[in-house]
Amino acid sequence: MTYLIDAWLERSNPSLRVIECETGQVCASLDQADLLEMREQGELSLDDLLSNEPHKLKEVIRRLFLFCHARSLRPTLQY
Repeated sequence: MTYLIDAWLERSNPSLRVIECETGQVCASLDQADLLEMREQGELSLDDLLSNEPHKLKEVIRRLFLFCHARSLRPTLQY
C-alpha cells in the first residue's frame, strides 16, 4: 500500500491526514490537539515530515497509525 501524508500545519487549526493512495480512503486523521500531543511526546517532528527518505516516512506513518489506534482505545469521559 502507498500512503499520502496530507499535512496542513501552518493553519490556525493544523491538521494531518494519512490517505491510502489507491482508494483515496482517509486512514488516519489528527487535529491540532493530537499533533501537539505527538510533538510533546517526541513522536512527531517537522523534520520527519519533510524527509524524502522512504524508511523515515514509513516510520512516520507507523507512528501516526499507532497514535490513532492508542487514541481510539482511551476511555471516554462521560458526564
